[in-house]
Formats: sequence, structure tokens, C-alpha cells
Amino acid sequence: MFSFSSSHNNTPALTDRQQLVLRCVVNQYILTAKPVGSRVVARLLAGNLVAVSAATIRNEMADLEYLGYLIQPHTSAGRIPTDLGYRFYVNEMMTGSGYSSDFIDAVETPSKDVELNRPSSIKSVSRLIGGLSHYLGIVSMPRLLNSVIEGVQIVPLSSSRVLMIVELEDDAVRTVSLEFEEEVDQSELQLLSTALRDRLAGRTLTFVRDNLKELMTDIESSHPELIRMVIDASQDLLYQTSQQRIHVSGAGNLLQYPELVENEGYRSVIELVENEDIIVHLLEDQVPSPGQMHIAIGSEMGNNLMHGYSLIATSYAIDKEMGTIGLIGPKRMNYAKMMQILSSVATLIEREE
Repeated sequence: MFSFSSSHNNTPALTDRQQLVLRCVVNQYILTAKPVGSRVVARLLAGNLVAVSAATIRNEMADLEYLGYLIQPHTSAGRIPTDLGYRFYVNEMMTGSGYSSDFIDAVETPSKDVELNRPSSIKSVSRLIGGLSHYLGIVSMPRLLNSVIEGVQIVPLSSSRVLMIVELEDDAVRTVSLEFEEEVDQSELQLLSTALRDRLAGRTLTFVRDNLKELMTDIESSHPELIRMVIDASQDLLYQTSQQRIHVSGAGNLLQYPELVENEGYRSVIELVENEDIIVHLLEDQVPSPGQMHIAIGSEMGNNLMHGYSLIATSYAIDKEMGTIGLIGPKRMNYAKMMQILSSVATLIEREE
């Protein structure tokens, strides 16, 4: 059984029989995407040697609807789970996936030729998750806030244009170019490089970001404008480095699910993929603790666009920096299987550290 976090754990208690009925409805709806009737539930329970009449099941389903666990989309139709129904299922009734080593091999095989823990591989990781889950795969790279600066160089590109290079631990590099209105002497650039290295090397990005102006106050230069531009460029570079870098793959997968595209629902799929800020905001709000899964279902995410979706996310660590991987799909997903996929991918990323 996976360890997962959620801020939505308060659900009304159910009797054993109500739990059996709810489990049948959720499992069957996950498989078919069609409302589930009492006769179908009775047949499923009978197959598990539980004899309950269709009339009794109808009464139990009516009670579950009254309690908010099920809803009847049409008068003549069966029932489907509500967000509360899915939440109870996830919290109380979901069992482990029981996947064998063959499943782990299926996860590992597409990743053998990819260094999953490198920033350049962010697309490959999201594609791997999207391909395995058949949903939207999401990856955010660590924001490097605790990375230590190892060196700073200012390299001339022309008489009035330079490249500022910030070298971080573990071979990470950040660059920004600066262009001046007048020619800058090479010796001036060398002195500035040395001064920056002396003040910034050995400090974390977070410390430098918060104290940059104080660190630069006593640098002497015959070109005050050069110092000002370097400070501004450094602030931009540090801000960009601290922002969450994400990549999503598998938008086409979501179009396979009728409940997501009916009644022009495909527009929400397009908006979800095109508006990166929505996903960034979701990941920031739903970041799980290390080793845990976070599951957010429909309305729990506080965004009308997400009412038809569920989000599962987990963290991974590279050199003490935390990143997030996750997936977004319809609420009627196989939660245990999706958690297994994310857990396996997170393990692969950390294994290559």
C-alpha cells in the first residue's frame, strides 16, 4: 500500500455493505465510463460470493447518493462516483497494484538510453510518464535554490557585448548576455569577474538572490553603469533559475476519454496544456512530502477547469534538490496503477544520481 497525502480525509462513515456497493460502482465506472445500475452491482457481488438483492442494492445506492458519494447523471441512468466517492475509494478501499517485475521492466525499458536526472531529459521523462499512463505526464525540474555557486565568469563576445556564466555544483551552468552602449576594457571585465567570484562563490543561490545588492556594494569600477547592468542581469538570472521549469506530454491521450471531450470538453484539455501557469500552480499547491504521493480529485484542486480531472504527484530528489513528477487524467483512473508508475519513474531518476 502506498503512502499518500491529502488535505481531504474527512468523509462520512459507511457500513460494510455500502462500502462493497461503492467499490463496485467505482471499479465498474473506471472500466466502462458508463453509469452503473443496481443489477450490474448485484451481478458483480454475486461473482464474489456476496448475495444481495437488486432491490437492497438500489436502496444502498440511494443512500450513497444522499450521503454525497454517488450521483445519478440522468433519471433513467445508473450512478457514477462523485469526488467524495472517489476520495473515499482512494483513502479507504484502494489496494496495492500487485505489479510484478515484468511491470517494472516495462517502465525501465523506455528509459535505458536516457539520463533521466539531467535537465535536458525533462521532455523524455514527461513522455515516459505520458506513454505509460496514457494520460498527461508532468515533470518539474528541481529549482536549484540550495545549489552552491562554484564560479562566475564574464566572457567578452565583442567589444560591447559579454556573456556572464554562473557555474553551479554538479556541472549545472546558467548564462546571461549583456550589451553595453560603449566599449568596455578587457582588464575591467577581468577585475569584475574576480570580484564577483570572490563574493558569490561558495554561497547558495537563495542567499545570493536575497543579498545580491549588499554583496555588490563595495565593488569599484570606472564604469558604474557596468556594475548596475551586471546586478540587474544577475537578478534576472537568479529569478529564472528559481522558477519551476516544467514539461508536459501526452495531451492527445486525454482526447481518448469521452467524459473529457463531450459537450466541448476538449476545450478544457487544450486550455490545460496551453496554460502552463495552471499546472505550475497545481504542482506548487500539491507538492507531496518526499516518499509520498499526493492525490487531488476534481473540485479539491479549487480550479473549475480541473473538475473533470485527478492529479497524482510525487517528489524526487537530485543532489538534495526536490523536483516533482505527476500525471493528470480523468477521475475514473486506476489510482493504484498510476501511483506505481510514478513511484517507479521517481526511483529510476534517483537511481541515476
